[in-house]
Amino acid sequence: MNHYEMFGVRQTATAEEIKKAYRVKIRDHQNETDPEMFMFIRAIYEILIDPVKRKNYDEGLALGESRLHLLETLESAIEKGSRELNWQDVERLLPIAEDSERVAAVVLQASYFLDRTEEAIDLAKRLEQQDKLTIPLREYYAYHLRSIRKFDEAIRQFKLIVFEQNEQVLDTLLSYGRLLMQARKYHESKVRFEKWMLVHQEKRMIVWKEWMDATIFFGRREDYELPLSWLKNRFNEEEGIRAREFLTGMCMRAEEYERHDSIQILLDECPDWIQLDGVDTGYLEAVRKLGGVREEMDIAYQAKNIPLEFFYPVYTYIKEIKGTAEPDESHLEDFVALEWWLNDEEINRAYVMKFKLLYPKTYLCLKREYDLCFEQVEWR
Repeated sequence: MNHYEMFGVRQTATAEEIKKAYRVKIRDHQNETDPEMFMFIRAIYEILIDPVKRKNYDEGLALGESRLHLLETLESAIEKGSRELNWQDVERLLPIAEDSERVAAVVLQASYFLDRTEEAIDLAKRLEQQDKLTIPLREYYAYHLRSIRKFDEAIRQFKLIVFEQNEQVLDTLLSYGRLLMQARKYHESKVRFEKWMLVHQEKRMIVWKEWMDATIFFGRREDYELPLSWLKNRFNEEEGIRAREFLTGMCMRAEEYERHDSIQILLDECPDWIQLDGVDTGYLEAVRKLGGVREEMDIAYQAKNIPLEFFYPVYTYIKEIKGTAEPDESHLEDFVALEWWLNDEEINRAYVMKFKLLYPKTYLCLKREYDLCFEQVEWR
């Protein structure tokens, strides 16, 4: 017996009809005499009287018992994390995902955890064509697009969401601003973040933290000026204390993710706001030296215009500085391997000048070792 049958109403019953049925039902099962049934009836009423809960319940009825159980199992797994998910279960729901927002949401979320972006994007496109792409589904779609660096389309989706929400949902705005920074829409990102700082005055620390976080991980040196001006000139004493704690934590986090260029900028631009007591000064000097190097290496990895053999020595050198290098790892040994690789084929040697021109910070970081290596190459 489903909830509607329990109340003796049709599935198309109005809210008023459900209220009347509830009052009749509850008279025979008072809390004092039949507490279990009272709570059961009350729970059914709360589902049927709430439009969102009722919609989910109706979708569950349409799915049938086995599919509903699978759907609830996947929802629970998503809430706990990706470890309990497998694609075979998700795939069973794909044929009905276009007919149920709840199922579509589970498929899009699970696909993100399971790295099944192609299937998720195909589903989202079909939903959009049928005008069934609701705000939550559109946001999941945008995250998938961002994961494969289709930034322009991801930005288009976020613009639609922000417009529909009338720029009122702060979490969405912050995700949008971060996406703009990641997509290298630097000016637009800064303009929007500052606007949200002014509009959401009571939550401006939340906005500022996300702004700084996005800048540290995706921005350029010049992008720090505006958020840091808020720190230095506009925050009150309490906000200043919270900002100091945040920047210190972000400095440590940037070190963990090897964003040495970001650490260098933070140490240069706001040294009085970062407390690194007990950190080895030699290590900090090495980090300053590495400023911009990791950024160049990330660019090289994405551009694939220089063989990665040129970057292995610096990559190992960074690990040695952090103390995470394996006993058999040595940047000097990597230079020996680079020398052997350069001498192996003439086409490899053609990249030397290009490497120096395109990635000067990486070259200058270990210039002496690079020059010694290049001197040993048989130029012919």
